[in-house]
Amino acid sequence: MNGPVLRVATAHGDGGAASRDALRSRLLADVLRQVGVDAPVTLVRRCRVCGSHAHGKPEVAAALAVGVHVSLAHTSARTAVVAATGPVGVDIEDVDAVAAHPVAGVLLSPAEHEAGHPLDAESLTRTWVRKEALLKATGYGLHVPPSAVTLSLPGAGEPRLLGWAGPGAAPVPVAWDEGRCTRAGLPTALTAVVVLAGAP
Repeated sequence: MNGPVLRVATAHGDGGAASRDALRSRLLADVLRQVGVDAPVTLVRRCRVCGSHAHGKPEVAAALAVGVHVSLAHTSARTAVVAATGPVGVDIEDVDAVAAHPVAGVLLSPAEHEAGHPLDAESLTRTWVRKEALLKATGYGLHVPPSAVTLSLPGAGEPRLLGWAGPGAAPVPVAWDEGRCTRAGLPTALTAVVVLAGAP
């Protein structure tokens, strides 16, 4: 499997939803070209829980038809998109935004609490982006609570899935990509990308 192709861009000004949608479409077209798909960026959705096409994980129809999956994420200042030849998820979060909210209670599994997961903002953000990327890749998103997933602790090397209390068999991550986004005047953001083996 080729590695995921990730792009993160900074939003310019406060152009609102239309500006963010245009940026997302440009980024998607770029990552899809890099994995050999040159087709219109038409997003489709299907909820894995209820089957609705009104919500659920977004995919690009022409890419999905040839086995290429995409995932999207954004903060108030950044947009991230990824394409891969397997089910994929991406998340991006500002460390300052996570620091401003008490997330440990909804984020950490009992096993992570018992293992002494660090409670500083950077560690919590790292675990948040890892879990949300994983859940997006499964197609369930936050229909599965983050606390139903147990990961290896931040700083313990390559992320590993240690426990899964979600529906069905545990997903099998085959590729992780993580990064830090810094830019003058913007908060530090952390990203995570996970590609799964097989179709979810």
